[in-house]
Amino acid sequence: MKQVKLTTEAVFWNGAPLRRRNPSQALRDFHLGLLHEFYVGPEYRFSVVDDVGLACLAATAVCLHFQRRWHGILPEQRAAVFVTYSGSLVTDLVYQKSMGAGGRSSPRVFVQTLPNMVAGQVAACYAVRGEHFVLIQDGPRSSAIAETVEMCLKYGPAKVCLVAWVEQTETELAVELLLCYADAKDQAAGLLGSASMGRSYRMQ
Repeated sequence: MKQVKLTTEAVFWNGAPLRRRNPSQALRDFHLGLLHEFYVGPEYRFSVVDDVGLACLAATAVCLHFQRRWHGILPEQRAAVFVTYSGSLVTDLVYQKSMGAGGRSSPRVFVQTLPNMVAGQVAACYAVRGEHFVLIQDGPRSSAIAETVEMCLKYGPAKVCLVAWVEQTETELAVELLLCYADAKDQAAGLLGSASMGRSYRMQ
């Protein structure tokens, strides 16, 4: 199983730190730096993407950098399952504070960090044109995640599924990513941590 985890301090590859953020570096600059180093694809307007979306795009760039197999799979055979509990609480609180003070805030500020918006940004940037699912779960170990991934790979046209857990609070940012392939026969030990997986695919 090959897994990418992005936090406010570093990006990890298979549990080991791959790149660490300089304490004086803005979090957004750290993510843009990862994209500059690892992103391979058509030009994309990263500068206009919200912070949580940018984090997901950066984590995906790192994940796919080590996955040559991904690039040989048709976009229509790529699926995505995004999972969150509260999305981006940071943007929610800013929006609520502005409205509570009688100010004005564009709905775009709120909508842009909804999980389906983030999933759409990743799909557009990395050519994921197969099935998309966005789940609201209380953690990355939910059995519903494994069941949804299995449904994509066992009963749909997808040959690979990008699975992501996304959560942002006022103090923490967590993005966990992995790829599940449909044609492997061995059983994986866990999904985004320790959720049980089906026997019809594995994560790499």
